[in-house]
Amino acid sequence: MLLFGAGGAVAVVVAVVLVVVLNGSGSGSGSGSGSGSGSGDGPPSSSAATGQPPPTRIIAQYEYQFALPEGWSQSGADENLLRTELKPQGAESGRDRLLVEEIRLAFDSSTDRTRAVTKLRDDFERAGATYADFDERASFGGREVVSYSERLADATVDWYVVFDGRTQINIGCQYADDSPAARDVRTACETVVATLTVTG
Repeated sequence: MLLFGAGGAVAVVVAVVLVVVLNGSGSGSGSGSGSGSGSGDGPPSSSAATGQPPPTRIIAQYEYQFALPEGWSQSGADENLLRTELKPQGAESGRDRLLVEEIRLAFDSSTDRTRAVTKLRDDFERAGATYADFDERASFGGREVVSYSERLADATVDWYVVFDGRTQINIGCQYADDSPAARDVRTACETVVATLTVTG
């Protein structure tokens, strides 16, 4: 798996994963990353977009947070890559999984999105034939993203990239070639993308 960045130095900040139970109004009862402002408010519901029941928990790690999809749990984290991994409950040994990864940028992508997308495209084109379908104006989970796919030996990863200020978030949605739950992976991925909030 190649982690595409849009340029700039990467600094690692260690944060504790917070799984916060939301109250009935949908607002968070705790905060995410300590450096984030307003992270006590839960992310917006994605139930209308995905058809899932409203998520009841959020994962807050590093400088991002997102709703935990129904039927999924956190299965790992990597501080060096600022990565969080999710897997379907009861199928932790399978190939299906979601990855959320943070990259710190040296510039503001909100005011210079062209620079961010151009660097990402350059990395994509150098990566080789295992990557395909680059779309800089894709829509997924109700928001604008950059999307591309990665071909593994026995699985496919659909990547969705969100730019927000000096932060780039890569969401990877991996499903095995023979997985009967590929649609469920996509639905869970939509929940993560739709509810993703940058808190740093």
